[in-house]
Amino acid sequence: MLLRKEIKYVIPIVQFYGMQRELGALMAPDVHCGPNGYMVRSLYFDSAFNTDLHDSLDGLLIKGKIRLRLYSHDSKSVKLEYKRKHDHDGAKHVLTISREQAERMAFSDYDFLQTMDNPLARQIWLRLTEGAYRPASIVEYTRYAYAYPASDIRITFDRDIRTSCAPLAFFDEAPALFPMCPGDQGVFEVKYNDFLPAVFKGIIKRLDMIPQANSKYMQSRLFY
Repeated sequence: MLLRKEIKYVIPIVQFYGMQRELGALMAPDVHCGPNGYMVRSLYFDSAFNTDLHDSLDGLLIKGKIRLRLYSHDSKSVKLEYKRKHDHDGAKHVLTISREQAERMAFSDYDFLQTMDNPLARQIWLRLTEGAYRPASIVEYTRYAYAYPASDIRITFDRDIRTSCAPLAFFDEAPALFPMCPGDQGVFEVKYNDFLPAVFKGIIKRLDMIPQANSKYMQSRLFY
């Protein structure tokens, strides 16, 4: 299992705008990223005892999350992601499922995963069923993303981060969402595999901030 380094900072939006020209010169924009970024919407699941939430609140080094993710409300396919973290290292396992299957999951029906000829599907099904997982919250934001091939470096900036406690609104065109952070701030994140070239270390150093854990899922649950 490949563990990627993940470093997060909460920074002013104007600071990110000041970095965009430099990032654009060094890195390629994400293929989905237009001039105004792109929408990311996730539906998170948690156990009957809110295991994943408490793991984040307690600051456990090893923790995991299961979520559905889409990039357009009318998408015909959805990403089912099982994300695991060990301190600042993370691994994300992704399975593409149909919209109909995702809708079943929004109603806590996970049985189709058990019948799929896919080890990851069965692993997710086992975690969901053993922990009596159910849909917990929606998180949506606008993302700007850049990629660099060496060490598979990816830099993202998420702004306009909002949430809903109505999981069945996941496929709505315009669900009722509430802001989770000040409108003039966003989350700047750097992900990479083995090493970070000096030029990117220089960018991070100029932020003059201490990296911090920033679980959007945890914040969404605490919001309510």
